[in-house]
Amino acid sequence: MNKPIPTSTVPTNRKERRRRLQVEQQKVDAVVQETSSRPIARRLFSNLFFWLICAVTVAGFLFFAYPRISVHPGQTKSPGDPFQADFVLKNDGYLPLDEITYSLTLEYIAFGKGNTLPRAYTGINETRIEGLAARLSSPISLNPFVSLLKQSFGIVLPPKAVTSAEMYVDVSYRSYLIPYNFKKRVHFKTALSSTGTYTWLEYERSR
Repeated sequence: MNKPIPTSTVPTNRKERRRRLQVEQQKVDAVVQETSSRPIARRLFSNLFFWLICAVTVAGFLFFAYPRISVHPGQTKSPGDPFQADFVLKNDGYLPLDEITYSLTLEYIAFGKGNTLPRAYTGINETRIEGLAARLSSPISLNPFVSLLKQSFGIVLPPKAVTSAEMYVDVSYRSYLIPYNFKKRVHFKTALSSTGTYTWLEYERSR
């Protein structure tokens, strides 16, 4: 009867055991790193989402609460007199405006044949409006210029005597929710047309 031939096993040396331990440790470290990175990624994503929500909220609040006001020419009462017109001050925002103050300045007027009056009247007809609801408007009269011109020349200027004029409106106002006084200056000019009428137009003054 033949006996089985015993197989001889070579014991693992220290270097081989160390290499195997290093491989196993690397696998464990990889699993631990992957597991620990998941909560960090979740927290980072949550923080970005939180700040995104904050940014959208602030932008929405500013868009809703930021005051918007405009000044534009209204209907002319006398085609031959550029100052017989009411301008319109309008709240274009979504919330009421408080403590509105405006004044008029006639920067330049030309009349007759080459006669000019630069920087004629400044800060005229200063008016205060306690409040103006959203989308509503208030008239601005240019009649004070008519009275001042009469005082300056001693007579009321005849129709179509003004050949051109420039003026601006200074407005300060306060938002319903933002504690800050906003200021705005709007420039206008007009000239006698070939048909003998005047049209006030807004323009941007170069600095």
